[in-house]
Amino acid sequence: DAVCMAYLGLCLLRQGRKKAATEVVQQAIKLDPECVFAHTSLAQVFRMRRMVAEARTAVREALRLDPGRSDILGLSAFISCDQKKWQEALDLTAQGLTFDPRDENCLHARCWSLINLGRADEARGLLVEMLADKPEDSDAMAFLGYAALRQGRREEALEAFSSALRNDPENELARDGFLDALRMQYPFYGLIIRY
Repeated sequence: DAVCMAYLGLCLLRQGRKKAATEVVQQAIKLDPECVFAHTSLAQVFRMRRMVAEARTAVREALRLDPGRSDILGLSAFISCDQKKWQEALDLTAQGLTFDPRDENCLHARCWSLINLGRADEARGLLVEMLADKPEDSDAMAFLGYAALRQGRREEALEAFSSALRNDPENELARDGFLDALRMQYPFYGLIIRY
């Protein structure tokens, strides 16, 4: 069962066993080359391994098989973000949101792109709407922290990152943001971290 194999690969990825995850998901694709989920899973595994070219190839194959999936377009947008292709990511999220205006992948990637393009106010508006619908969304809360950080609101950023970590202590984005906010607020803390 290719879908079960792909899920197994994602479980291995969560356990930090990235090479094993890659092998299992590639085996899923061999079982069923038309399984869209297996291709998106492979893209996620490659993305976590920071193998951007391979992730892009996998996500393109998923989109070839099912071009109208907003979640896949959102994943593709995140891969563009990894390459700092912010405008490309925005274009992909705009396309994805035409299929599903509430797709979480697209909305998250869109906010991250807007923040990095210096459009923090626009990102904040979108994030506040998202959090009104789903207040436990730790990624949206972390992005809100980054938007505040880009605007020089360090206290607000620290509070947002803290809230994100309360909801999900494993959230790497929130953890990194929290440390960035501390470094900005307390330069001496940055020296200790560096040491």
